[in-house]
Amino acid sequence: MRPLTCHAGFPLPLYVGKVEVCGVSATVNDPTAVSRLTLIDDMDLPRGTPVGRILTDDGQKVPFIDIKGLANADARLTEIFFEPVKMIYGVSVTNAQNLLGGKVMLYVR
Repeated sequence: MRPLTCHAGFPLPLYVGKVEVCGVSATVNDPTAVSRLTLIDDMDLPRGTPVGRILTDDGQKVPFIDIKGLANADARLTEIFFEPVKMIYGVSVTNAQNLLGGKVMLYVR
């Protein structure tokens, strides 16, 4: 497994294509506050673009993962899947609260 990177080289879950997601990991900015990470299979991505989007409103999108961290309990949000989740379009972020920029990693196969 390896993290996907954007054009700037930061490990972000942002490539379009048919990939299998094996897991996700994110570092919390302030462990004394709640945190959240929501990822979707974004069908509105234009074909041929190599990166996904960071959306402010998910609208009618259905997330394939929604991790919530507890205050004073979680310093890292991590989820490893028993079976890889197949993406059809591409992965976009709809909710990233209290997370360090550049420390959100999506592991694919």
